[in-house]
Amino acid sequence: MSRRVFTPIRLRFVLEDFALSTPGQQLLDRFVLGYPVDSGGIHKSDAVSVGACVVSGGIPEPLRAGRLKAGLTLFPTWEETVNEAMAVVVVPRGQGAEPNAPLVRKVLDRLPRGARCFVHGLLASTGDEAEALAQIAAQRGVELRSGTSVAATWRLPALAPPAGRVLKQGLAVVQGTAPWAEMNALEGLAPWTELRRAADLSVRTVRRLEGDEVWRHLDAEPAMAELLAAALSRTDSPLGGALHDGRTEDLMAPGRARQLAKTPRAWIVEDADGFRSTLMVLNGVVGDFNVAVRDSSDQVWSAQIFRPLPPLEHHYNRLAEAIESFLVNGACWSLRRSIRIAALVERMK
Repeated sequence: MSRRVFTPIRLRFVLEDFALSTPGQQLLDRFVLGYPVDSGGIHKSDAVSVGACVVSGGIPEPLRAGRLKAGLTLFPTWEETVNEAMAVVVVPRGQGAEPNAPLVRKVLDRLPRGARCFVHGLLASTGDEAEALAQIAAQRGVELRSGTSVAATWRLPALAPPAGRVLKQGLAVVQGTAPWAEMNALEGLAPWTELRRAADLSVRTVRRLEGDEVWRHLDAEPAMAELLAAALSRTDSPLGGALHDGRTEDLMAPGRARQLAKTPRAWIVEDADGFRSTLMVLNGVVGDFNVAVRDSSDQVWSAQIFRPLPPLEHHYNRLAEAIESFLVNGACWSLRRSIRIAALVERMK
């Protein structure tokens, strides 16, 4: 991600909580304390000031002093936090799959025309709620976006289909509980599948597969199995033989993934233009997120969605940079992505 020249701003955060390793803590600290960038060194936000309110009770005392010393201003209420603010980040509780649309709505209602607001995670719990928030933002002249670090972080290797290449199929492998896992799968595929800018991205069908249905579908769809093999080849955390004796193994060997997977589930999303996205939640097979896409010439491209380990979780660096770029310059992915993902996650619950 290239560096951009930022204009100084007054930046405000509205957080539902501030516990260590939560998105609220990870993002706020990057804007207060700085974060590493690809060119080397630590980038300190060009915001004139950074202020925040933690609506669930504030920042615990042991964590407050260093942040206040670094220049953070704490406000007692969210209303005071966003008063006359032109750049606001709203971080609901949890990892982003439990949005707080009422809080976002209240923030939007208070922001002045020309302000920008970024919401971590899902924009809303339903597609209709997301559409309603988008309409409120448009009526008030506020630019609105949402997303997670999964959409912004590195792809390893950093491969992408050439510009103008038509994509016809995509697949993501993730782990976790619903709807968190489904949200991450959609976020992980979005930067690649949105290369179809001229296509009709409206959803035609959504189909769920569970248990043995997943493997029967793979057996019947060699093209899907090929994408899964390409995605799994990018893992650096296989959960099979490597855990016992460090061996390498083919996770696509007959029956191996099926043997490892715990209650597998998958979703097949077909868009109006014929593009198919397959979201596979394979707990027990690998410990990371991986994606693969197929283009119109049947070439397959795959990568790991790189999420470095705690405590620093450097994938938040990329999200912080994307948020800062949006809040200052307006450069970001489309709001339609946020609405689409909210609507799809609603259908996958």
